[in-house]
Amino acid sequence: MGREVVTKADAANIQNAYRELSTLKQQLGLVASTDPVPPVTEDKYKDRLLKYIPADVIAIYLTLHSFVPMLPDEAPKKVVYWIVFVVILLISIPWQRKIAKIKKWPQVWIGTVAFFIWALSVGHPFTHEDFSWYYSVYGSMILALYTFMIPLFEIE
Repeated sequence: MGREVVTKADAANIQNAYRELSTLKQQLGLVASTDPVPPVTEDKYKDRLLKYIPADVIAIYLTLHSFVPMLPDEAPKKVVYWIVFVVILLISIPWQRKIAKIKKWPQVWIGTVAFFIWALSVGHPFTHEDFSWYYSVYGSMILALYTFMIPLFEIE
């Protein structure tokens, strides 16, 4: 299933589909006996953790983010940081649906929030005078907690 989280219900549905396919093959005479059904299991904590974090989205954000300091001093860096953040945030949803082939909306939202928190932990665009209360360590602390906690929740 790729990047989409496999739940207990998904595993049962896949098992049933394999059984039906095997029975159909036998009825059509394509096989002499019923093929064994391959085991399909639900994703465990580690699998869910890896699937919930949109690593590709975060990688492109970090790449674009790292180019901003290369701009000349007179360039509107603050604006560029915000543009990069907003564009990647908006792109993250269709990217997860179309490229990562995630059909489950709760997982898409979990991944989108994960990206937001990663961006928060990086700092810019949040570290400017508009957010005088903000320190990037806050984002890092939230990131650690979010990353640790999200696999505890199982989506359906």
